[in-house]
Formats: sequence, structure tokens, C-alpha cells
Amino acid sequence: MASMNIKDRARHYLERLKQAADPFAEGENIAQEIDSLVWESSQEPLTRVEKFQIIEEIARVARYGEKTSDGRRIIESCDNSGVLEVIDYLISQQKD
Repeated sequence: MASMNIKDRARHYLERLKQAADPFAEGENIAQEIDSLVWESSQEPLTRVEKFQIIEEIARVARYGEKTSDGRRIIESCDNSGVLEVIDYLISQQKD
């Protein structure tokens, strides 16, 4: 996987979903990207479990926000329902 860890990659994908004019189309693009990820050091593709971990992290951040270094939680005051629908769809696709 390129130089982003799972948490960074999940945050990156979540931002793309939030900014997309068509979140479902962007979700499809993200799903294809996740499916094609490989580890930088070995060029081995991610396992199904590793791919699912990325999607789960996207969902966690979208639903619950993130903690700061002092343990406080940061959440956005916006409606993420459309983004959450896309994330639920991505999760269902990984389970197939």
C-alpha cells in the first residue's frame, strides 16, 4: 500500500466522499481503488480483511469522529447520512 496507513487512507477516502457531487459514483471509484491496492514493500495485494479494515475505518470516522491527542472527540456538525449510505454499500460489497 502506498505511503498512507489505514487511518490516513480512510480519512482521505472519507473526504473524497464528502466533497463528491455524486457520492455513490465516488464510492464506486474508491471501491475500485481499494480493490487494486498493493503493499509498497512487497507489491502483494491487500487481503480481503485488510480491504475491509479500510472501509470499517472510513465508517468509524464518519460516524464517531476522531480523538485528539488529549482524548477529546472531534465530530463535524454536518449531515453524513448520504456518505454513510455509501459506506454501508461498500461494506456490503466486501462481504460478498
